[in-house]
Order: sequence, then C-alpha cells, then structure tokens
Amino acid sequence: MYLSSRCGIHTLVLACTMLAGCSISQRIDPEQLQRRVDASYAQMVSDYTDIRRITIQVACDKLDAWLGGQRDEPPTIDILILSSGGPDGAFGAGVLEGWGQIEDPDLRRPMFDRVTGISTGALMAPYAMVGTDVAYHNLAEFYANPDPDWASGSMLWSVIVGSDSLLNNDALQQTVRVAINRDMIDAIAERRNENAIMLVGATNMDLGRFRIFDLTSVAATGDEERFENIMLASAAIPGVFPPVEIDGWAYGDGGAVANLFLGVDRDLVWREGGGPWWTQERINAGVPKLRVRHWIIVNNKLSVQPAIAERNWGTLARLAISQILRAASIQSLQQLDVMRRLAAQRPDVEFEVYWVAIPDDAVLPESEDIFDPNYMRALVELGRRVGADPTSWRTESPLLELDWEQPVQDE
Repeated sequence: MYLSSRCGIHTLVLACTMLAGCSISQRIDPEQLQRRVDASYAQMVSDYTDIRRITIQVACDKLDAWLGGQRDEPPTIDILILSSGGPDGAFGAGVLEGWGQIEDPDLRRPMFDRVTGISTGALMAPYAMVGTDVAYHNLAEFYANPDPDWASGSMLWSVIVGSDSLLNNDALQQTVRVAINRDMIDAIAERRNENAIMLVGATNMDLGRFRIFDLTSVAATGDEERFENIMLASAAIPGVFPPVEIDGWAYGDGGAVANLFLGVDRDLVWREGGGPWWTQERINAGVPKLRVRHWIIVNNKLSVQPAIAERNWGTLARLAISQILRAASIQSLQQLDVMRRLAAQRPDVEFEVYWVAIPDDAVLPESEDIFDPNYMRALVELGRRVGADPTSWRTESPLLELDWEQPVQDE
C-alpha cells in the first residue's frame, strides 16, 4: 500500500524523518543472529525451489493434456499480477469483476493458474485465486465499502511516544480476518490440486529482503492465522502501520521493494533449454507453443497531467514519492516487455503480456482520508467499466508506444 495526497503525506515524511533520527537498533548476539539469518535464507531457497517445481509441473500437465486429446485449445498458463496501490486497489477490484462480462474467448477472464500480489494486491489475490463470480463481486464490495476507521490514531502522538507505527490498522486487520474465512482458505487449498499457486510478496524489515510466500501451500496446511498474517504483512506500510511478526521477523509492505512481481522462474520462460517442454521430439511432433499469458493490473496512474508544482517541501516530497511508485510500475512493465521479446525467439513458448492501469485522464473525487468511501467507490465503478471493455488491455510497455513509422521532426 502507499499513502497519497489524500492523507497528508507531508506529515508522514516529517514524522518518518523524526523517527529515523531517534531509532535504536535491537541488540542480539551476533552468532545467534547469523544462525537465524542462515535458517531464513535456507527456507527462502526451499520455497523458491517448490515454486519452480510447480511451474514446471503445471506446464507439463497442460502440454500432456493437449497431447492426450483432453483439450482442443493450445496449452496456456494464465498469470495474474496485482500491483500495490493502497486504496487505489479499488480500481483493480472493479476491473476483475467487470472483466467477467467479456464474451470474447481469447480475452475472457480466465481461471488463473498463478496469482501474485503485493500490498493491496495481496488483499485482492485470494478472491482471484478462488476465481468465481461471487468471489469477484465480494472483492468489489469490499473495496466499495471501506471503513474510514481502517486507519486511525494520532501521527504526532505516535512520534512522541516512539511507537512502531504512525497509525493503527486494527479495524482493517479485523475486517480482513473476517473476509478471509475458512471456506475461502479451503477453496484456495483445493486449487493446489490443479497446481495453481497464489504468491504474496512481503518485505523482511529486519533483513531488508523481499520474500515470496506461497499461500496455496499455507492454505493446504489449514493454518488460517498464518495465512492472514502474511497477507496483512504485505499490506503493512512500513512506519505507518505496525509490522506483522512472522517466524520471529518483522514483515512489512512488499511494495517497499517491488510494486509488482512476476512470480515465475524467468529462466523457465525464455532461456533455451530452460524447461522440460523444450525437446526436439515435441517440436517435430507439431506440439503447439506453450502460451504464458501475463495479465497485469496496475493500481496506479502511470503518468500525471502536466502542472506547475507548488514550491514547498511537502508538495515536492509527495510528488516525488508518487513518481517513485509510478517509475517502479513502468520499469516492471518494461522488463516484462523485454522478456516477451526474448521469448519470441523460442519455438516452444509464446510469452504474452497484457496490462491495464488507472487511465491517466480519469477524474476522481478529492479526499484527505486514506480510505475515503466516495473516492474508492468511484474507482470501483471506473474499474468495472475498464474491465468490461476488451480494448482496455495494452500490450506494449509504457513509454515505448511510439510510432516508429513517423520521421523525427527537427525543431
């Protein structure tokens, strides 16, 4: 999640500066710390190995199903990537519901094989993993009916007493824990049987590392509290909302490191010989390319209307932070575009990228609150309209959509 101009980010910047100046590191025995760090790293390696194994398995299953005559359409892996964006996640929630109205079979909302989410995207991910019309409607209603008390407290008092966060999000945590109920977790666990996988990114604030959690595996264990804690950790804005402790480490917003993430081993997608489906025998047998489709929902605008900024530190700091988030999204989309071009050289994989973001010219209600009902409802409705329009999806990375047929004009 992130704070925008609607919640006085200039106050946040000042408070965080003051907090940083008076922070004291916790003291721990160096050898004990190193053992914990080594164990944490080993667990991450094990997690990523499992994710890679599942990536290979789902691809092989789909290819084998086609070879066995169990499906007519080319084997396809559909990956949904949900970005951070705080309250702007209302846009993505609307897109996902509206998308269900499209009838074109090639652009119809699929049942996703993989869902990745960061921050507000992490809160959206379970509904997309379940993948029913009812789940998508419930997601849209969740974002359309926010409680202003989801974020409460006094920033100034938190600074004075040296709290671990500027605001309290107990109400939001409680709402999420009620929404993510046992039935939903069981439904996500069932999708593990299809080798579907839901990945959530969070930042280990103690180690400064980004960690990807496989929540389908967590759901399969039945550990509801751990499942919810990981989601809430991914959405805990560092310094603004309290961190969430997982395995003895403090975790916060995954958006501190990445605004969105791919969630598939890139070597398996574009490197020659990088997957077991790359065999001359299959190519000679006329096996169709494995389609890997990436559907990215960016819960931000990627540019702003030109305007002369007020020359004060609060406004300039707010604009700088907003631009950092936009730049992170643009860079990720450009990286995916490069991977798509590289994958085009392979005879066995078709790497496709589709993305949508809040329209740059969208006019939305102004608000000074983080979770403003009028603002978020307007975004949900906008998302529904965008999602229902198949022409909304774009394929070229932003800032690269130039008409190269037109000569450059000298001034």
